[in-house]
Amino acid sequence: MKRFLRHEDGGTVVIFALMLPVLVGSGAFAIDLSNLYFNRSTIQRAADTAALGGALLLPDAAKAKSQALSLAAANTPSGFGTIAIAQDVVVGVWDQPTRTFTPSLTSPDAVQVTTHRTAERNNPVLTYLAGLMGASFMQVTGKSIAVRYGGACVRVLDPSASAAFEVGGSGDVDVNCGLQINSSAGNAANRKGSSQITSTNTCITGGTNTTSGWTPAPRTGCPAGPDPLMYLAEPSQPVSTCTSPASSGTMTANCTYTGNITLRDNVVFSAGIYYLKNANLSLASNASISGTGVTIFMDADSTLDLSGNATVKLSSAISGTYAGILIFQSRSTPGTKAMKLSGSGEMQLDGTIYAPTVTLEMSGNSALATKTGSVIANKLKLGGSGSLVMNAFKSIGTSPRSLAVHTGLVH
Repeated sequence: MKRFLRHEDGGTVVIFALMLPVLVGSGAFAIDLSNLYFNRSTIQRAADTAALGGALLLPDAAKAKSQALSLAAANTPSGFGTIAIAQDVVVGVWDQPTRTFTPSLTSPDAVQVTTHRTAERNNPVLTYLAGLMGASFMQVTGKSIAVRYGGACVRVLDPSASAAFEVGGSGDVDVNCGLQINSSAGNAANRKGSSQITSTNTCITGGTNTTSGWTPAPRTGCPAGPDPLMYLAEPSQPVSTCTSPASSGTMTANCTYTGNITLRDNVVFSAGIYYLKNANLSLASNASISGTGVTIFMDADSTLDLSGNATVKLSSAISGTYAGILIFQSRSTPGTKAMKLSGSGEMQLDGTIYAPTVTLEMSGNSALATKTGSVIANKLKLGGSGSLVMNAFKSIGTSPRSLAVHTGLVH
């Protein structure tokens, strides 16, 4: 017995037998955990792609869900099974301040997608060595929420003013795109009288005095949207100085205009840039103004007043640095100034109106109708029985810059 106890032959076998569970566990941990991580990353990427692609098609909830499911399937490797079904795609509203997602079909701006590799879906992740320890499969899910940004053709940039966007009287705003109001004031948007506001969606950083008269109802507490033209340089002042015609005639493009300019009778703008330096451009009653390929730039000391009983039909260029820009007010213009589109005349301004630091005023019974492009202003005031009707996606040979739509992941 003593000789047997001192005998060391076969000791390695005993030690190996004792260590085998540890070795198997370590192998299971390394191999199966790596496999689990791979599967988790794969279905998470599929969820991200599905949510981002689906959100692009909002506010059409049916199309958004269909797109999300299609993208989830397209990004699922062979052998993973069905990682997302209809109930895994939810359309709703994302609240940035509280970072919460609420399912809703009213003005949705977000899509939530959950992907699965679970026993319930009959596609769990099968294990390798962990099966020897009784764990034949593992389960994993992925979740992603994407929010749709952009698409606004009317943007009010003032960050804090009360009634930064105001529509009163029997005024009417009817646009086939979104409204973005950046003011954080409690009454950033102010609807009064019998006015009506119709858009695809309205996003207000602050609040509104009422939700009646809006179609659909506006969303509040939204993140402020950027100025989409903030990187566009202001035009250089042309060397040549020109004067406007005393009566009917043609305006010369690519010139600097100064002083008080009152356009009368029938005036045609030739294609090009009109640089207003310390100038005040206005229209006489019954004037008729027309032109294509036009960009009107105003420096900080210039004003524009297209009011009275005038007919105005101007369209922007379709190529070049200022393609799609019809009216450009210098960013250094004091906020005390206003750009006025008022009176009782017919107004067709096809192209973006860019007044980032001043108030755009529409009053009387002026009708800015069938307008393409965007309206970007520090504040926007519409009163009387004036109307702003926009078909922002109408083909004018160039895509309005501020209508770019993109999505971003928030979860």
